[in-house]
Amino acid sequence: MDTASSHWIGVLAYQEHDALHQRATTFLQQVGWEAVTRICSQKHQNIPCRLQNNFAVGRFNLVRHLIFEDGIEWAVRLRLPELPSDSDTAKVQDVELMMRCEIASMKYLKQKTSILVPEIHHYDLNPNNEVGARFVVVDYINGTTAYRLLMRKQRPLFTFGTEEQSAKLKQQMAQIQVELARCQFGQIGSLRHDEDSSEFTIGPDVETGLGPWKSSFAYYHDVVERSLKSCASKKELNNRQSFAAPILFKDLVHRYCSDDTGPFSLANRDFGFHNILVDDNFSIVGVIDFAGIMAAPKEIVGQFPAMSGMNPPAPGIPPRNDFVKAREEEERPLIEAYVALLRTLAVGPEAQIFANMMAIPNSLVQGMTDLACHQDFVIEQWMDSFVYLLRESVLKGSQTIPTGNELAS
Repeated sequence: MDTASSHWIGVLAYQEHDALHQRATTFLQQVGWEAVTRICSQKHQNIPCRLQNNFAVGRFNLVRHLIFEDGIEWAVRLRLPELPSDSDTAKVQDVELMMRCEIASMKYLKQKTSILVPEIHHYDLNPNNEVGARFVVVDYINGTTAYRLLMRKQRPLFTFGTEEQSAKLKQQMAQIQVELARCQFGQIGSLRHDEDSSEFTIGPDVETGLGPWKSSFAYYHDVVERSLKSCASKKELNNRQSFAAPILFKDLVHRYCSDDTGPFSLANRDFGFHNILVDDNFSIVGVIDFAGIMAAPKEIVGQFPAMSGMNPPAPGIPPRNDFVKAREEEERPLIEAYVALLRTLAVGPEAQIFANMMAIPNSLVQGMTDLACHQDFVIEQWMDSFVYLLRESVLKGSQTIPTGNELAS
């Protein structure tokens, strides 16, 4: 039987001398695989199991497929050791806390929504356990990420199967976003789960280590301060534009956004076609990677999926060349169709979030997200856009909130 895991390519995903390749190779040799199969067998009525040879490896995790003699299939996801470059980042990398929040998010979504989240069977977050790594055991989902399947089928970029298949996939994506938005909390931050009381609460954001927050302005203030500290601590980012962009963002937030005090909907900051699993017909069979889940301001909830070919242009900035102009014209109907989908599906309190997806506040958040890559042309584009929005606000004396399709162009 051909399974999705039979296409996992392991370390071949990286060049041989790449640090990621070397780390995965060493890690594979050091893990106590006998302990993995023994623990999993104990968690499944002592039924023997075997690990499949193929494995998948990413930036943070290595995953192997495990099959029991009764036909049940699980996946074991092991946390890879940090690279030296990881320890230099300004991000708060409390690995255990990050994994606990991800586990809490998976449990919450499994209990409270119909989103196709794998069941968690066991986890051990002690890096010095007998396996030799932190790990989580979940149901195996026989699917491939939509983006990888697109590449494997050699489809044109962002063409997810036939027109009918692509339309169905995007409707499923929109449904996930809407269902997340219906989950609401009184604070901004990451999910926590109390195993004794089984209660879910909001704690500090795992990406920043800050919070929780009771208002969107307080959240954006801390995000900007953290961004400035990141720029100050890294020589390669220590330039005027890297410093100016967050400061401009904070000013523009006060000009164009309202200070929301909740309730705050769930959003997955890493939601995209790279972390949904699909079958061979591009129909969603599961969702993976939940570290980016948080209760968030509405401008974050109302963002487009990543790696989708739906990237609204920066407000006020004309295309810098014919290629970009053609791409924007190609993406415009995709963007409009997806927004229409969301507006059709969102019929509760979350409806207003998606009604304003093309508004200036959402563009500001998109800009700050894009700026995190620190690419020169991206910085230049969004700096020009932020200055344009500031000029427009000053000239018009605008202190109102743009709504609907009020995207500057």
